[in-house]
Formats: sequence, structure tokens, C-alpha cells
Amino acid sequence: MQSRLVARKERCLFLFSDLLVITAIKRRSATLRKGSR
Repeated sequence: MQSRLVARKERCLFLFSDLLVITAIKRRSATLRKGSR
């Protein structure tokens, strides 16, 4: 039971970090486009 909970927590953390990375990249590309103009 406990190992399953840990795995689920790790998966949630991984998904959350992935989401953060994607948002950060989108923001960076948006700022780069604004800066080039």
C-alpha cells in the first residue's frame, strides 16, 4: 500500500514539474518574440 502511494506521489510530482517546464518555455518564447519586435 505504502509503495503504491509513494509511486503515485512521484507521478504527480513528475507531471507537475513537467507542466511547470512547459509553462516556463511558453513564457520564455513569448517574451523572446516580444523582445525581437
